[in-house]
Amino acid sequence: MFGLRGAHLPALARAVIAAGWFGINSWFGGQALDAILGRLAPAWLGIGIHLWVAFGVFWILNVGIAMRGPQAIGRLAALAAPTLGIAAVALFVWGASAVHGVATCSPRRERSWAARSGWRFSRRSSRRLLLGHARIEHPDYSRYAESQRGQLRGQLVMPIVMAAFAFVGIAVTSATVVVDGKALWNRSICC
Repeated sequence: MFGLRGAHLPALARAVIAAGWFGINSWFGGQALDAILGRLAPAWLGIGIHLWVAFGVFWILNVGIAMRGPQAIGRLAALAAPTLGIAAVALFVWGASAVHGVATCSPRRERSWAARSGWRFSRRSSRRLLLGHARIEHPDYSRYAESQRGQLRGQLVMPIVMAAFAFVGIAVTSATVVVDGKALWNRSICC
């Protein structure tokens, strides 16, 4: 539509978004690494810039994996996906047991916290965010499908997985409202 040179515009737009996501994910990964190191070796927290060092280490690990190519990223994803699933189930079980059931660990508690803290996510904006992300990512998940049926299966599974992880995040954060008296979206780092 934009000609040969204009075809680079979507690639550049996607590159900017990818760079932002890489930085955000590296920051969260660095926080997780910092929390783990702080638990394993409390002296780690005595280093003045411990969080920045953890971020740098995590960033370098990510760049090292990415430099090895898409196959290395795929191998890491194959290892990480089951680990994330197990961790999500474990967090959900913790949240449900901490508040003595799933009924008290519901998104309604989260909504009241969100309203008090100024977060304004309506159902419509949440759906738009989820669907917008899915529209960007679906081609990545289904481009190597060997058949139309395989592509359809991949496109149907991803929104379900995304919704399940969103529910676990809301439920566990809601549980922290009951347990700690305030919403802690990242319990391992905050406490």
